[in-house]
Amino acid sequence: IMDSPVFCFHGVEVPVINERVGRNHIRGIHIRPEYPVFSTKAPHATFILSNHSGGDLTCGEHYYLTFEDEKGTWRELPINAAFWDIAYVLRDGEERVMKASLYPDVHPNKPGRYRYFYEITIKRKPVLMMAEFRLTDNEEEWRTAEKTSLSPYISDAGKGGSPQLITEEPMEEPVYKVVEVMPEFPGGMKALMDFIQKNIRYPEEARKNGIQGRVAVSVVIDENGRVTAPVIMRSRYPALDEEALRIVGLMPQWKPGMQQGKAVKVEFTFPVTFKLE
Repeated sequence: IMDSPVFCFHGVEVPVINERVGRNHIRGIHIRPEYPVFSTKAPHATFILSNHSGGDLTCGEHYYLTFEDEKGTWRELPINAAFWDIAYVLRDGEERVMKASLYPDVHPNKPGRYRYFYEITIKRKPVLMMAEFRLTDNEEEWRTAEKTSLSPYISDAGKGGSPQLITEEPMEEPVYKVVEVMPEFPGGMKALMDFIQKNIRYPEEARKNGIQGRVAVSVVIDENGRVTAPVIMRSRYPALDEEALRIVGLMPQWKPGMQQGKAVKVEFTFPVTFKLE
């Protein structure tokens, strides 16, 4: 249905802001686009996940894409969010080729920078991988683009040798969605809502147009209680989205989440309510 010319559909009027970033390579695991550039009319882009970690990793089907708009803000590219997930095991020395649908017939894609996000699991720890690529409307550029290689992250050790890691990066702590003790704003949830309402500067553009409602914001509370990686999960109106992100930037440190007695990174979502008097 999604790809049929008989049906027409559209997502949010303005794509939601998503400034989150991932890892390009870690511990011998590397993700890259098959080509550095694709056509703006391409139905999909392809990516390669390579495993030279010395062990197995697991992965699935789910992915998402972001693009950089004309103001330099990263926003989510509307895609088919309805999916089934399958667990795959990628052995040491194996590669997996993945396709990401771009749906150019639904929302004409503009030339510029794009990012592909894909989550893998290493030793029960989730890691968000990211591969950056470009779209272009210059036919000669995308037709003559050469395939990307694994270098400089992996190289052959010599005749009969196995690939060796050149650049080693430490494993980042995972971001949890649920932990034994969830992070807490100073004073609790009511204090959080009071803080938001106290600091709202109602955008004049939205006020004049009578626009109100809720914006859902997701943040990551790190091990020190700092508020990081804000993402608009549910958009209401561009000016309201920007105001919600501004308020997030004003927040004090939280009490961090705890798992097995240790402070950990936790994703936390809350609403920012805009209501006209």
